[in-house]
Amino acid sequence: MNSEENQGVFDPEEVTLALTRISASGVLGSKSRIQKLLQYLVKMEIDGQGDRLKAFTIATEVLGRGNDFDPSTDSIVRVEVNRLRQALEHYYNTQGAEDPLRIEIPKGTYRPKILATEPDLSEPLPPEASTAAPTARGSRHWRWGLTFASFALLAALVLALKPDFIPGLSDKARTLDRTHLLDQNAITVAVLPFRNLTASLHSSQLSSGLGKELRSSLSKNQALSLITGTPLGEGADLPALMRSGQMAYFVTGSVQEFSGALRVAVELVDGQSGEIVWARTYHQESRQLEAFRDSFVSAVSSDLRPQFYSASKRTIAAKDPDDLSAWELYLMATWAPGEAISTLEWEKERVELALRSVALRPEFGQAHAVLADKLVYLAAVDPPSNSSDILEEARHHAQVAHELASNDADVLFNLAIHHWHIGKIEQATRSMARVLELDPNHVLARILVKTFPYTCVAPPDSILQEAIAYDAALASDNPVRWVTLTWLSMLHLNRGELDLALAAEQRTHQIFQTPDTTLRMAALLSGLDRIEDAKDLIAAQRRNWPNIDPAHFAEVTMPRRCHETAEASRTLLLYEKLAGNSRSD
Repeated sequence: MNSEENQGVFDPEEVTLALTRISASGVLGSKSRIQKLLQYLVKMEIDGQGDRLKAFTIATEVLGRGNDFDPSTDSIVRVEVNRLRQALEHYYNTQGAEDPLRIEIPKGTYRPKILATEPDLSEPLPPEASTAAPTARGSRHWRWGLTFASFALLAALVLALKPDFIPGLSDKARTLDRTHLLDQNAITVAVLPFRNLTASLHSSQLSSGLGKELRSSLSKNQALSLITGTPLGEGADLPALMRSGQMAYFVTGSVQEFSGALRVAVELVDGQSGEIVWARTYHQESRQLEAFRDSFVSAVSSDLRPQFYSASKRTIAAKDPDDLSAWELYLMATWAPGEAISTLEWEKERVELALRSVALRPEFGQAHAVLADKLVYLAAVDPPSNSSDILEEARHHAQVAHELASNDADVLFNLAIHHWHIGKIEQATRSMARVLELDPNHVLARILVKTFPYTCVAPPDSILQEAIAYDAALASDNPVRWVTLTWLSMLHLNRGELDLALAAEQRTHQIFQTPDTTLRMAALLSGLDRIEDAKDLIAAQRRNWPNIDPAHFAEVTMPRRCHETAEASRTLLLYEKLAGNSRSD
């Protein structure tokens, strides 16, 4: 890969050609702000003014903000530069892999780097996929980023597909059969047969049919379109299959046996670029093969869900918002662990995305469900967003969503969160139970259906221990842990275990912070007589949530959330104490 030494002074015509290639590729979208932004950043750098590329300059000279722009409360520059950064990464992983110049915007800066590409042909291929540790989204072209095992598995898929699917051949059979065809832009996934890497009966029995079982499990998630019924055929080549755009992602896997123990490696691979998006190795936990098979399918399905959503959002974020379909707008409006930005502006942008989705497709229940969730969330944490009109609008969208898509697990999940925010805890729990009936491996529903009933009351030991065990079973890098840890904090708080609740909330804040979690931590600090620490915490959050108000949370949000529960007094008193301490300034 390129090093900083590659950066130098380039002929302006070369840079212009590089910008033209990027623009012509379509990755920046049409009528796109990030297209104008890229031109501006590169011109400033070439003109020797790269040191002027600060948030204020970019906001006022490119993004239309006025002289009152404040980057601490307005995240537009961070958001747009991140969109541009992702678009460039996507371009150089696909169409621009062979470009002689590469334009990068390193994280932590707005100054672009212009690099001369030099393919490193001497670099060895990475180790075999079965030994891979969990990896982040890579940046290499598929020829260098795929492990040997991944390449073999992907090649096996190519041999299992008709050559008619490859662009340039007959249009007659180009479209593969898919499940849940909600939209041509839905998340399309091909699960390959799992490869047996050791000649043992044990590993052979486990690998046989494992891919089909995983595909069956994933198909219960209606946000995914699983490739089905791929017939045998020969003659297709892997790069052409990737370029065909038929699969957004491949799931590959292999099984090995070591001294009687089984190890199953799984990788999620970008279907166009061949990047490894995510990888994990699972070890046999039971000597009973069927028990391990069931637990494996459940664990992988749960682990893959947030990865599919997050990876898809990163791809969509690189597009021009004006060009997005109703499906893409809906997906960008949804909350996914690890991909959100906790600011009032960002959340309001999610509402706007969902509204645009509904405008494009009025009978799209998924978008209505997101609106129902988002509107009541803002009513809970942003006092100006709390009005009878907004609550009625949220209720309307919830009703429409249920009428249009009552058997969609993601719709019911968003409706359950909607019910939870307005204090309909019993209805929220019933909706979450229905989510699990439709999608038994829904990673969030599996914990929330247990904890929802204890939103405002002390849970028994059995529920607390189950929540602790569930959190401990998740991989340390699983973004879902933000949810499990914040619920552990709530459960401890409701039992009066303030020190334990604070410890869990502090771990939550290492992953993500919201007004809800901030006010909970502040309430815990206040309850422990750390009043100044509580005030400092809230003051820091006002940079992103200018209207955050302990009094609103104590007098409106928590009573609304707890109104079905007669035993909520201890929890409510804790927030009332925080509000009282905040007024004493």
